[in-house]
Amino acid sequence: IFENHGVHRNQIPRFIGHGLSVRDVQDDASLLAKLDEPLLQAVCERFAISREWLDGVETQIHPDQDFYKKPKVFADFIQSLRVKNPENEIIGVLIAPTERNWEEDEALLILQETIGFLGKKPIYRYHLCNNWGFFYWKARAYLTACIAMAWKQKIYVHGTYMPNKKIAQLALGETMLGWQGEGIWELGHKD
Repeated sequence: IFENHGVHRNQIPRFIGHGLSVRDVQDDASLLAKLDEPLLQAVCERFAISREWLDGVETQIHPDQDFYKKPKVFADFIQSLRVKNPENEIIGVLIAPTERNWEEDEALLILQETIGFLGKKPIYRYHLCNNWGFFYWKARAYLTACIAMAWKQKIYVHGTYMPNKKIAQLALGETMLGWQGEGIWELGHKD
């Protein structure tokens, strides 16, 4: 999790705390001895990772959010992100399908929230907002309303296109997001 989000093993104690030292993370055996419930829960919350995935009982890494027909719930969600993390940037990317396929026309909104820095390098967590039928006009209207609400909260969303298959794979939450700390700007550039 840490490496995928751009946190080197030696930086883990500084980033997560919980009484860890560099000696505690020097190798897998040392780290395993320090793992306890509060530390595991803190890591899951910090990176928006499913605890069930970390425990090895589920394949979904990132919990997904479904805001289709629920713009008020989306507004509450982004407001809660702002309240919990008022100083750091949140941006988004809307991934739209490159092919018109009425059975697989899902768009995906990924929000990237800065959760800290190591030096000048930002560290991010990701929120998957899926179930947006891209070619259905009512779904696009709800999606447009949610993106407008995000912009009103200064959460700026840019767009990109991907094949339906790649969007579906990301939307399942079974792909570890992080891009080695490079963020959502890497989406569509390294396939």
